[in-house]
Amino acid sequence: MRQVAWTAFTHRLRVGIRKLGPADEDFVCAVTAWRDSAAREPSLRPPAAIRCSFLMVFTKRLREGIRRGRIRCSIRVWTRPHVKVGGRYLMDGGHIVVDLIAPMTISDVTYDLARESGFDSVDDLLRIARHGSGDNVYLIRFHYLPPGAWDTPGRRHRQRIGN
Repeated sequence: MRQVAWTAFTHRLRVGIRKLGPADEDFVCAVTAWRDSAAREPSLRPPAAIRCSFLMVFTKRLREGIRRGRIRCSIRVWTRPHVKVGGRYLMDGGHIVVDLIAPMTISDVTYDLARESGFDSVDDLLRIARHGSGDNVYLIRFHYLPPGAWDTPGRRHRQRIGN
């Protein structure tokens, strides 16, 4: 069982490194150093910065709005949730912290929700959101933490709605 989990983690790590950009060079160096030491001592757990997932990816045109706090939600079409409430996910040196995951239907996606997510229309949002094989729609609410920032206690109102 441990070997299966290790293999899955290292696969996610390799896939995640490919998705990172040049702004994450320090992170890639940390991952490489940890991977080299873990090859010598397989019982080592990765540091917290490396354990965070790489699955919360945004198109380049949305990233500036997310960093500035104008975009605080995303619609995702997945087979199952790929993030968890309270999870921290790397983006441009900082972190996305998930506050809420709410299952919904395609008909619940409105023009206002598309605009709040940083898109011009519902069609534009769904064209980007439907890139995978999933059929379950999720509303993800989050906030961005810049590099070196800590999450404040006032932000601890996270919840998950539904299953």
